[in-house]
Amino acid sequence: MIHNNEFKNNSFNRNLHWIISDSCNYNCSYCFIKNKRDYPVSPLLIAEALRGKLKGRWNFCISGGEPFIQPNFIALIKKIINFQQLDSLEVQTNFSSEVKEIVEFLNLTKNKL
Repeated sequence: MIHNNEFKNNSFNRNLHWIISDSCNYNCSYCFIKNKRDYPVSPLLIAEALRGKLKGRWNFCISGGEPFIQPNFIALIKKIINFQQLDSLEVQTNFSSEVKEIVEFLNLTKNKL
């Protein structure tokens, strides 16, 4: 899903909300994520395909299920934070990952998160 919002200075801020998977490690009664499936295309391949194709400045929001349980999630974040067009990054998570992985994520994203 991509949204465009116009600011007062007539420049555009583009938002990309990327649901990288429906998989989650919890089964919360209130949550709408009940299907535990993965999408057929690797998020790493999608990120590589996006490189250089985005125009302007972008805010990324990554959600799922639970993004941190996806294979190569940290590798995906490493790719995204190096996009020249990246303005900010949001990840919707339940923080159930290993502390080591969360710390690595926070260290990688400190200027964009």
